[in-house]
Amino acid sequence: MQYDLFDELIKPFSRTIIELAPQTELPKVLAQHPHGVQLGQQYVPYQLLRSKRRSIGFLITDEGLRITAPRWVSIAEINAAIISKQRWVLSKLQEQQDRPVPQKAQAIEWQSGATLPFLGVNATLKVEFGTPSFFDPETAVLTLNLPTDASPAQCKKHLQAWLMSQARRTFSQRLPFYADQLGVTYHSFTLTSANTRWGSCNSQGKIRLNWRLIHFSPHLIDYVIAHELAHLIEMNHSARFWATVERVFPEYDQAREQLKQLGLAALPQF
Repeated sequence: MQYDLFDELIKPFSRTIIELAPQTELPKVLAQHPHGVQLGQQYVPYQLLRSKRRSIGFLITDEGLRITAPRWVSIAEINAAIISKQRWVLSKLQEQQDRPVPQKAQAIEWQSGATLPFLGVNATLKVEFGTPSFFDPETAVLTLNLPTDASPAQCKKHLQAWLMSQARRTFSQRLPFYADQLGVTYHSFTLTSANTRWGSCNSQGKIRLNWRLIHFSPHLIDYVIAHELAHLIEMNHSARFWATVERVFPEYDQAREQLKQLGLAALPQF
């Protein structure tokens, strides 16, 4: 996968930094990316290609950062261009790290007996007419209020609507709690069905949370909520940002890694 960039801009790039690579892999990383620049406490390697172009270009590949620069531009000038955007670069690098690891999606027959994750529990689907849709945590049965002869398509549509309603209810309860802990005020929140992000926050205090988080445990949902609200204090992924997250969610590092390993693509596809 590649991301083309404007000549003078850098977009998110993959986690090819020595700090995060096991020591046994460092020689390989250095061999593939002999050039690099120190950004704060992180050393970021990059591949350098020379061309006839008149400006420095940036390209992100699966192997990391690739720089294309005119032959007359020195290494010092290239490094200076990267350093000038240090905060932005490190922030986008962190975002890239937090992206879910692609995994194979679950194939589900949308009918009684199907299983799917709900709030971190492997729930069994039961189609039953006449009772409100609900989840019983003691039996791990998720009952859908539908006729027993409902088609798989009807079950799927009804289940998605119910899951989204549960996501909205759960997020509405946890957002005020962490906003109070952080001493911030958010403007509003909406559900999103993004395929690559768990959530987002803008400078106006508008929070967007992926409704499919409802598949995960309350602990992981809390992490994402604390993460997004912390952006109202630090609109970046700097050391100060992570210190802010840690203040209200001390286990953030483990939760972040767990969320990444679980992945979005492996969840039931609606």
